[in-house]
Amino acid sequence: MKKLGLILICLFAGLATNSCSDSDEAPVEDMLTVLPDVKTVTFSASGETLYADDRPIDPVFRITTTAANWDVETASLWCSVEKDEENRTFTLRAQPNTSETQVPEVAVVTVSAGNASPVEIAVSQQPLSLDVYVAGYVYYEPMVRTAVYWKNGTLIPLIGQGIDSYVKQMQLIGNDLYVLGGFDDPTEGWVIGYWKNGEFHALPKERKPEVYEFHVTDAGDLYAVGYDRLKAVYWENDELFRMESVTSYAYGMWLDGEDLHVVGTRYISGIGMVGAYWKNGTIVSELNGGTFYSVCVDDGKVYLLGMETVGSEEDGTEREVPFYQVDGEKYRLSEEKNCTVNKIRILDGKVVCTGTGYYFEERMPENVDIEYFYAQCWVDGTATQLTPDNGDACGVTSYNGNIYIAGNDFDPIQVVNRAVYWKDGVRIALDDTLEAKAIDIVVVERK
Repeated sequence: MKKLGLILICLFAGLATNSCSDSDEAPVEDMLTVLPDVKTVTFSASGETLYADDRPIDPVFRITTTAANWDVETASLWCSVEKDEENRTFTLRAQPNTSETQVPEVAVVTVSAGNASPVEIAVSQQPLSLDVYVAGYVYYEPMVRTAVYWKNGTLIPLIGQGIDSYVKQMQLIGNDLYVLGGFDDPTEGWVIGYWKNGEFHALPKERKPEVYEFHVTDAGDLYAVGYDRLKAVYWENDELFRMESVTSYAYGMWLDGEDLHVVGTRYISGIGMVGAYWKNGTIVSELNGGTFYSVCVDDGKVYLLGMETVGSEEDGTEREVPFYQVDGEKYRLSEEKNCTVNKIRILDGKVVCTGTGYYFEERMPENVDIEYFYAQCWVDGTATQLTPDNGDACGVTSYNGNIYIAGNDFDPIQVVNRAVYWKDGVRIALDDTLEAKAIDIVVVERK
């Protein structure tokens, strides 16, 4: 009996165990879906564009889950995530990568919801990659310029060889490249205008025109300044407007909102040519014994760059010296004679001017003097010599804190000028085979 009872107890215990096991169902795994369904993505260096398989995608990811809550996180410092207020999506964001050689460590973004298997997305970022456009001209034959531009060092002609042509400035609006300049037409004489993506568009003229500077708005409106019939003029799209009735020349301009700032020189009876600054066609200020060559506006302040005559003719100290002025207050760039100036720009909070310096050494008894004009720039008034001897510094821009200047230096072996640009003072050759000069430069992030 005792044995039978023990068997029954074990049997009932087994039944009880089996009964409990059958009633405990396995937990249901939560569903989690992240769209777009990608495992690896890459940000552009600017952090503005996100790519998957080399195609741009929306940085907003949509979450679908059966869990009560979901979360997203990353331990990265350069990459961040932000959930929306409705708790349905999250947005990937990235800080700009300012290095052209290094990339940040891959960031892992983890999305979790209940007991669902987490979803991981590996996020990387491209190094900073730049496109450098430089406009200028080359000499395929002596005394005949050919308007060209270089993209990342590759020369692209704007016009055929054998036609004397030149460029003055360039601008990139979206994917459209504008280059200001002109050429000598065998029947019409000098034609001035601009190339848009390689196609020339003439500006209206009267007689003997010259164009110096332009600006194209985001809406595609074009403004340019120069002179025609020895009178300062400006162009607004395809219309020519005369600024003066006296002899005058417009050399530089700046469009600030709806205000057109123009600088140059004009004739005053009994005095002669004086520096002139116009705002919306009206003279604002004049400079006796000087000329304004460039203008820019930054934070409401007007910056003018020019040359003025100082010293005395009687004692032989009379000379032209470079200066810039801010809202009427002058800052002398050099006391040396024979310097020249080209552009003034406010770049990363610094006043940057370009032009040339002058060197002269009288050698005795050899009676062979050394004289040359060297390329130089001024940053907040401090001069930097860019070439060891002859050269010129022209257009200037900045990107990522680096200053880029277009110009030329001198090849003493071939005895010709070479087109170059400088990045923070370091020379970068554009062409070491042709005589050439670089006039303007644009630097953008490569898309």
